[in-house]
Amino acid sequence: MICKWCKGHNIKGSKGVWVDEPCRTIRLDKIKSHGYSNNHGLAAECEARAREAAGSRDGDIESGLNIQEAIERRAMKGLCEEY
Repeated sequence: MICKWCKGHNIKGSKGVWVDEPCRTIRLDKIKSHGYSNNHGLAAECEARAREAAGSRDGDIESGLNIQEAIERRAMKGLCEEY
């Protein structure tokens, strides 16, 4: 399994798992562990900033509201949809 956000923002851990090399242990506890990791949190922040910047360029104020919650839901959904 590859994490879209970590890969998209090139945020790697010490071994590059979830970015360069897929996590081969597809268990809920491993997915949750990655979701709560510092690296994934940083990728979520980068994604929030990117989406907020895109929303402000388009003049869409509503897209900036509750963005962190939406990003976290999409991240976990994206992690589960990869494989």
